[in-house]
This record gives sequence, structure tokens and C-alpha cells, in this order.
Amino acid sequence: MRKLLSIVSCLLAFTAHADAETVALSKFLALGTASESGIFHPVGKTICEIVNQDRLEQQIRCLPYASGGSLYNIHALMSGELDLGITRSDLAFQAYYGLGDFAAAGPAQKLRIIATLYGMPVTVIARRAADIQRIEEIAGKHINLGNRGSGQRNIVETLLRALDLGLGDFSAVSELTTSEMGKAFCEGRIDVMVEALGNPAPFYRHTIEECDGMIVPLSEPVLERILKDQPHLGRLDIPAGIYRGHDEPLASFGFKAALVTSASVDAETIRRVAQSLHARLDKLRKTQPVLRDITLESMTREGITIPLHDGMKRYLAPPSTP
Repeated sequence: MRKLLSIVSCLLAFTAHADAETVALSKFLALGTASESGIFHPVGKTICEIVNQDRLEQQIRCLPYASGGSLYNIHALMSGELDLGITRSDLAFQAYYGLGDFAAAGPAQKLRIIATLYGMPVTVIARRAADIQRIEEIAGKHINLGNRGSGQRNIVETLLRALDLGLGDFSAVSELTTSEMGKAFCEGRIDVMVEALGNPAPFYRHTIEECDGMIVPLSEPVLERILKDQPHLGRLDIPAGIYRGHDEPLASFGFKAALVTSASVDAETIRRVAQSLHARLDKLRKTQPVLRDITLESMTREGITIPLHDGMKRYLAPPSTP
């Protein structure tokens, strides 16, 4: 009788464990992207499409949502509103350690990275009619700061600190989103805009080739000040020959787009997400031009500013079987 009870007890424990794993894995993953006019959104949609190709086997369904962008996605992950999000590697660093825009909220110690995706060099575009040849000449012009709480706003503030410029040094400032900013630029209502997108970016091509814009180069002293102040940023070039009138690479600074999550999300779930992405890297490369150079090594070694999720670690180093 004792032996029978022991067997029944083991079976019940195994069933409970299996049910718990099924509950953990049979779930919807909400993935926060950004504005539909940017690059995060189509990249997020492709990631979800890849994960969903294995949904019957993996028991996971991914749903991409347009969101407020990099900063919003991190806050939403920490509050449990999102399960996955695309953000910037530098903002993930600031959030994890409670720096910059995340100082008031305190360190987000549960924030985890799954993979980095592509480089995002900061790009300053000015109207040719504004006659700006050097980055120092943006003073006195009409600049867009970006909407409050956005990653774009954070970039502009970083640049202005390095230039030792305040809002009073400009003829006017705007607080427009990326899509609003593009429209205002093409209508001649702002002179300067700052953004960080993966290249090639349709947004840049449109404003340069159809709205008479030009990329303003960043000087070496400005770059040095930025990288000294924020060493978690890195040097990134804007490639040559992808935008009209820019036949040489332009030095800039930037960060990686990163797929992040919370430590609260089940490790086996994230392992299966990683498995699906790695199995279909070719689709990522072919579907999204910004991901044309992505590899498993680049995803897990370049721009990693916070701890990898245990699920990604499990995928990279599966436990040995006895």
C-alpha cells in the first residue's frame, strides 16, 4: 500500500508540474513596439510572426502592439502591462541601474535582455535652406525636442548637453512625435530634427530626398564629450551611399535596438522564443533590411548592457542530460 501511495503521489506531483508548465507556456505574449511610422513596429511584427509560426508546437502566441516607444515599453514591462518590448540598449542600462529618466522610479532590477537587433546611430537632419553645415550651427534655429517621455527626447537632451545649449538658445522648440516631426519638417515648420533609426530608414530617405534635408555631421569634440558622459553609448557610423548626397560614412554615436523582457516571464517561454528566432534568422534578415547582418553572436554579444534573461541563457547553454 505504501508503495502504491508513493507511486500515486509521484504521478500527482508530475501532473501538477506539467499543468503548471502548460499554464506558463500556453500564453499570449504582448510585445510593445513604437509608432507605426517607425522601424520598431515592423520589426516587432516580424518577430511575432516568426514566434507564431511555431505556436502549435511551442504553445506561445505573440501579439505586437504599437506603443509610446522605448521608455514606455520599459515602464510597461516593469508594471506587467507588456511581456516583451523593443527598446534601446542605453535606456535598458539606465533603467536597470535607476539612472537618467528612470532615477525617480529606482533601479528596474527585473529588466532582462533577450537579444540585441541592430545598430541605431543618432542622425541630425536639417533643412538645406537653414544653411547648417556644422552641428554647432543648430543654435538659433527651430528644433524639435520630441514628445515628453520619449527616447527621441532623451537623445536630443544628450546632444544639447554636449553642445552646452539650452532651450533658450533656439528661435523655437517643438515637442512633436516622429510622424508629426516628419510632416512639420517637410512643411518647413522646423529646421532641425534628431532621430536614431536603423539604416536604411525610409523616414530619412523621404526627408532627405523629397523634403530637401541633409545630414549634419557631428564633430569629434562633441562625440568625445557624449561618450565620456555616457560610456554605455558607442560610436556608430551612418553608412555611405544609402541617402542622396551622402557618399561618405558619417561618424556618430548610438546604441542597439534590443528585445527585452522581465525576469518574471517564465524562462522556458523565453527559451522557446529564442529558439524560434534563431531557427528563422534568414526570415529576419530578408524581411527587415535593418536586420540584414543579424547573427546569433551579434544578438547575444553586441550591445548587451544588462543581464540576459535566464531563458536565453538556457537556450545558449542547454542543460546536459545525464
